[in-house]
Amino acid sequence: MIRGKIKIALGQIKIIWEDKDKNRANCETMVKRAAQANSDLIIFPELTLTGFTMNVNQIAEDAGDSPTILFFEELAKKYKINIIFGVALKLKDGKKGRNMAIMVDTFGRARTQYQKIHPFSFAQEEKYYQPGDKLALFSIKGFKCALVICYDLRFPGLFEALAKHRPEAVIIIANWPKARIRHWQTLLAARSFDMQCNVIGVNRVGKGANLEYNGYSSAYSVTGEKIVEYKNKETLGFVELDKKTVSHQRRAFTSLRDKRHYLYPLL
Repeated sequence: MIRGKIKIALGQIKIIWEDKDKNRANCETMVKRAAQANSDLIIFPELTLTGFTMNVNQIAEDAGDSPTILFFEELAKKYKINIIFGVALKLKDGKKGRNMAIMVDTFGRARTQYQKIHPFSFAQEEKYYQPGDKLALFSIKGFKCALVICYDLRFPGLFEALAKHRPEAVIIIANWPKARIRHWQTLLAARSFDMQCNVIGVNRVGKGANLEYNGYSSAYSVTGEKIVEYKNKETLGFVELDKKTVSHQRRAFTSLRDKRHYLYPLL
């Protein structure tokens, strides 16, 4: 095992609206292919098995007994690969859901859970999903990563908070529609060179709730250069990242070190 190097599979799937069974079958096919390609991690879009639906009463699951979490835990263990996916979980009071990104490791353990901090008010998401209030970071093979979800990408304050932890990669899972895909591309690149880290965004394709999705799942380097981009159709893409590239750039150009985090809240 080479620490500090990681091969990531980008699972740009065509989500069938609220059809968990069909989407499970599609995901397993991609997980198997990613494992056969010796990937360390596969990433799926936001709300992987349902699409970006507000039908929380129908699709949200109990956190302690979630069929979706169990499904991906079993896949991770079976194929010996780390998996990131999205799922809606119920709040204890049952009135709202939680829009979650979860990372399960090769032993089938849900190691990291992130609750979307910024619900998409344009779609009234805040009426159906409770916002989170905690960052989520984890490491794979010595590669430090952070998790965020879709609309979070628009909020630089969140990324300033993440920058304090100096991740080598930020992973964004999304249901980002075709109508605003230029914003997606621009923001992915901006976050990468502002934080001096790799940024990987995994989006969906297909149609859901009268919206069209065209993917553009991408990886950007520490300098904001596009490494890979997959668009318009269901695709399993790949990118390989090296931690040394991040540390070299941070030593050569010290903008991350020069951030004055203590001052910004006072301005």
